[in-house]
Amino acid sequence: MTQGNDESSEAPRIPKKMRPVYSALSLVAAAVAVAVAWFQPEETERVAPAPQPDATQSAPEEIPAVAPPPAAEPAANAHRYAFAHRHLMAADAFDGVVSPSYPQWKVTPGLDVEVVAKGFTYPINITFARRAPTSDEAPWFYVSELHGAIKYVTRKGEIRTFADGLLNFEPMVQVKTDETGISGLTLVPDSNDLLITLTHEDPVSNLLKNRILRLVSNADGTAMTSSKVLLDMDEFTSPSNQIQQIVVGPDKLLYVSVGDAENARLSLDLDKFGGKLLRLQLDGTAPKDNPFYDPKAPPESARNYVFALGLRNVFDFDFDPVGGAIFAGDNGKDIDRFMRIDRGASYHWNGVRESVRVNALYTWAPAIGPVGLTFLARDSLGPHTRGQALLAGYGPPAALGPNHSKLLLRMTLDESRKQLSALPELVLRYVGSGRATVLGLAEGPQGVYFSDFFGETEAETSDGLGTIWRLAPSEATRQMVGGTITDGADAVTRGKRYFFDFCTSCHRMGGYGGNEGPELTHFGQDAQGELSSKAYEAKLTGLLTAQEGFYATQRSRLSDVSQASGRQRVEVWLRHHIEEPRFDNPRAKMPSMAYLAPEVRAAIIEYVMSTVP
Repeated sequence: MTQGNDESSEAPRIPKKMRPVYSALSLVAAAVAVAVAWFQPEETERVAPAPQPDATQSAPEEIPAVAPPPAAEPAANAHRYAFAHRHLMAADAFDGVVSPSYPQWKVTPGLDVEVVAKGFTYPINITFARRAPTSDEAPWFYVSELHGAIKYVTRKGEIRTFADGLLNFEPMVQVKTDETGISGLTLVPDSNDLLITLTHEDPVSNLLKNRILRLVSNADGTAMTSSKVLLDMDEFTSPSNQIQQIVVGPDKLLYVSVGDAENARLSLDLDKFGGKLLRLQLDGTAPKDNPFYDPKAPPESARNYVFALGLRNVFDFDFDPVGGAIFAGDNGKDIDRFMRIDRGASYHWNGVRESVRVNALYTWAPAIGPVGLTFLARDSLGPHTRGQALLAGYGPPAALGPNHSKLLLRMTLDESRKQLSALPELVLRYVGSGRATVLGLAEGPQGVYFSDFFGETEAETSDGLGTIWRLAPSEATRQMVGGTITDGADAVTRGKRYFFDFCTSCHRMGGYGGNEGPELTHFGQDAQGELSSKAYEAKLTGLLTAQEGFYATQRSRLSDVSQASGRQRVEVWLRHHIEEPRFDNPRAKMPSMAYLAPEVRAAIIEYVMSTVP
């Protein structure tokens, strides 16, 4: 991990016996970087925002299928140069409201934050389990911890260990210098296995190198059974600007961002991994269709893996669910940039401060330390938020109290998906007195989840204080950890809260929720007609006489539905569908909710039935 504007961080972790050598090498590298500085734009171009979209225009019903990452722009357009927009978003300039439950956060009106799980030690990135949990003990999402552990959180908010002891060195414990360890985290496609990026210590030199590791999981995704190295990068890295995020692309290949190891010369050298976005196959080999693949070079050569070059330190990146392109935030030297990363393109970082502006869609000066980045594939923060990007600002390393950079920004792209249609918009800001900040981001059920690396502390260490938060529309927020969520509420209100807690991870209701299950907003208008139709009656008759083993066991449920009519049939059908979704549909993909307490299921039915005429 690397923290925001790393110029202001204290001395990073170096093996003691190597510190004099490292210092000398750093001075030489700095001198060379200055000597070879070549970037001087002949012509600058201000990237002006396009007109704001019409707020009355409704979002499309479906997101177009994600396309492969676009090719680079023609050479004539390769050097876009954006002026910095001075970032003076002081706390009192943010037209936000203080969260009623957590006053250390200010949020955009209509949103709120809540604690999902607390008790991590330096949590970095978040990735959700492949399916919604079907029991209270199943993993809901996974969290990478800097110091060598992968944890998971159950639906009850309990933290469990998936794997530990993944580092081969003793990490530092002071927050101002602690940057090395595990960073990137994602799931292997069609598997419970996890992929992580991390630094490891070379046993001969005691210096750090970058590594990509596959953690093989047991059947239920609760524990690592073995691990496999996918790629060891045979070059030394620094205690900051190392390997960062790993993402599975729409082509089912792996994309990995690697920092420049505080050596800008690596970024433009195709034979080095540093300062690049890499693309590799699930077995760790380089795809032969990569833009710089050389069949005459050794298979493990860096150039065979390079997708784009000239980066400084991309902590996180994501694929746009609308256009398919990759977007990222890049940490510079007091200038940061938001950019689109195209196949085979160069982003020209060469050690000169101003070179960070090349090919930027937006730049910040002073820096904000861009870290987490995620695109919204659903309307998770309210109507028409689908397709927007959220970018976290980390701020100065381990800074206490409010800061102009401890924030979450909304980045809105225009229809071309090649530039912003509006200036970045503040969504959330830290205004407390501790070291808390926003780091990793992930879209999940009913909102956006983010990791707070430090927790609400003013201490120099924060073991066990890291927190996972959720930012969500205030109408859908729920107390998820501790206490009860239904005290004093009537049955319909309880049911609504339970529905948004359990069902909208897949289903959408009133503009909130997922896209994996059918839309339920108009369920009340459609259910009676569908369940009373001649087609459904014929289906019931056929299933009641079926001899196949499974449906023989479902006859009592089928009979209950057959004997009911009108509104009562809808209620009976709902009760059986929640317990066993396949009872009348062999193709149903919804997991059984029978594990929920009977009173919870009954309350959900009460809420859904309140929408039925």
